[in-house]
Amino acid sequence: MIFNPSIFPESTVKYYTIAANQGHGMAIHNLAFCHRNGIDTPVNKVEVLRLFKISADKEDDNSFLY
Repeated sequence: MIFNPSIFPESTVKYYTIAANQGHGMAIHNLAFCHRNGIDTPVNKVEVLRLFKISADKEDDNSFLY
C-alpha cells in the first residue's frame, strides 16, 4: 500500500476512491483491501470481489494474489 491507513485511517477510503475513479489499478486494489479488512469502511465482500476483478482486468499484479 502506498498510503498507510494506520497513519490516516479516516481518509484512506476517500483518497483511494478518488484515485480509483481515475482508473489507477493500484488504488483500486488498495480500495478492495480496505473493504476486505474494514479499514475506514464496513467489510463488504461483494465490493471486494468487484474491485479485485477490475484491478485484475487492469493487469495489476497484486490482484492476482487474491
